[in-house]
Amino acid sequence: MTGSVTSQPHVPVETKGKRKTVAVVAEQWHLRSLVRAAVENKRTKVVEASSLEELRSIAVEQIDLVILDAGLAQDDPALAYDHLKRNPAFRDVPFILLTDRAAPNEATLSGLIHPDRTLHKHFSPFELLNLVYTLTGY
Repeated sequence: MTGSVTSQPHVPVETKGKRKTVAVVAEQWHLRSLVRAAVENKRTKVVEASSLEELRSIAVEQIDLVILDAGLAQDDPALAYDHLKRNPAFRDVPFILLTDRAAPNEATLSGLIHPDRTLHKHFSPFELLNLVYTLTGY
């Protein structure tokens, strides 16, 4: 059976273990709210940060996935990503990079940043939910 990843979200049959925590890091409150609305449910908790510093302060709890807005560091998104990956709290945490670029995997990003996934900001909530479930092990 074939289908579009944006047509229906992958819904886990059962939840094993603890509730997953997803951190969304974006300056714009509306982007954070959109991600929260798309992702938060009984299996997934969302914590929000408007800066990298704020994310580091909430990293005392276990973060299972980071959704990072590439626009947070408009001059150099690679620097922001690299800075987080050097932090032991985020070293093994998967990342979804939200980008404004027409082609999210274009060379200017892929040569510098190696997130687990990139997603254009005009994403479908179902597409985001599928990525979250996939990257958090549901």
